[in-house]
Amino acid sequence: MYIGKKGITYGWHKTLSNYKSRYPTKKEMGQLKFEIIHLSKISDHHYFMVGKWRLNREAGDIMGHFSLLWGKINKEWVIIADHSS
Repeated sequence: MYIGKKGITYGWHKTLSNYKSRYPTKKEMGQLKFEIIHLSKISDHHYFMVGKWRLNREAGDIMGHFSLLWGKINKEWVIIADHSS
């Protein structure tokens, strides 16, 4: 689940499709950087993370914050929920 200014998107494939349509080329994509502000263990299979993101690009830099719920599924850590603003 991805939660952004346009609402909620469900599913990894739909989220990726939206990202690719918004940033179709490397020039438009720019350079994305993250800073982790807080990380807390909820359980052996879940973590909660809060941080800042910054996108440096020719069209102008943008930045915001995010919160992520991570879960361990089939021995891999994946993002279950992403709320970015």
